[in-house]
Amino acid sequence: MVAVHARSTAAVLLSFCVVSGSVVAAPWAAQATERVEHYDQLRALLFAGAAVTAVFSPDQCDAGARDSDTAAPTIRGGFVVHDFIEVVGDNLGFSNQHLTMRADGTAVLEIMQYRLRPDDSAAVRISFLSPLTFLSLSTSQTFSCRLGKGLSFVAQGSDAPVQARRGPTPHAPFNLMQSQTRSLDADRRSP
Repeated sequence: MVAVHARSTAAVLLSFCVVSGSVVAAPWAAQATERVEHYDQLRALLFAGAAVTAVFSPDQCDAGARDSDTAAPTIRGGFVVHDFIEVVGDNLGFSNQHLTMRADGTAVLEIMQYRLRPDDSAAVRISFLSPLTFLSLSTSQTFSCRLGKGLSFVAQGSDAPVQARRGPTPHAPFNLMQSQTRSLDADRRSP
């Protein structure tokens, strides 16, 4: 019984790591990183399912609409891009939302919207909402950045650079539940 459970567990873990016929390194294994410098490169990585971290540095961008004329603070922050959308030929978009606290102790829902264009330009819009009412607490801030200056990306786990390409990227959707079911069924049939 233990051997069957061990094989089932290994099959499920392997199904998490196999994507489109290639094996992805386990999270605890040493992984190479790749700086992403261009829109087409980022697009190819996202559509290939790579883990890509976005790093925003507002002090390196041009500030548009802001509450005041004070310079953007020297801060940096980032997150792994999980969900994105493409308007083919126009832009890639994604967003991040999180709760934070202002210096005065006010809770704020911060929503950051990112739009990247094929010319390697990007717009980052930050909105501040009440987490209770979702009403705006202040004017949104918009930053104009360049890929690699103000908004940079790093892909984890890529051993070789992904070739940038234009047009739709063919990829087979990966159905995790279907993969797990097949692996578990195979274990039930084996002695």
